[in-house]
Amino acid sequence: MLRECTDELKQSLRAETQAWRTCYARHCHAKYRDLMNESFRFIDDVSKRLGRPINDLGDVRLVVDTLCELRLKEIDIDMTIAPIEVRQLCHTHTVTIVVMSYF
Repeated sequence: MLRECTDELKQSLRAETQAWRTCYARHCHAKYRDLMNESFRFIDDVSKRLGRPINDLGDVRLVVDTLCELRLKEIDIDMTIAPIEVRQLCHTHTVTIVVMSYF
């Protein structure tokens, strides 16, 4: 009798834990997708600015300013990319992530 009650409790706790892990993984996925999109937009913008031909001193100033901005943002980009390992941890612990496409 007691064993049956604990088995039901165990199953219930496992189901609740799996639901919590799935919800957490979904939120992590959305957050880091947005952060990565922001990083990609920044990198595209910097690439366009650095890809322009240099004809005069104003162009040199633009390149130097862009490189300074890139240097300041480099740490933020590194800190954005590193936590994506959370996704790998979720995958390792068999958390299913449902990817929703908005495009």
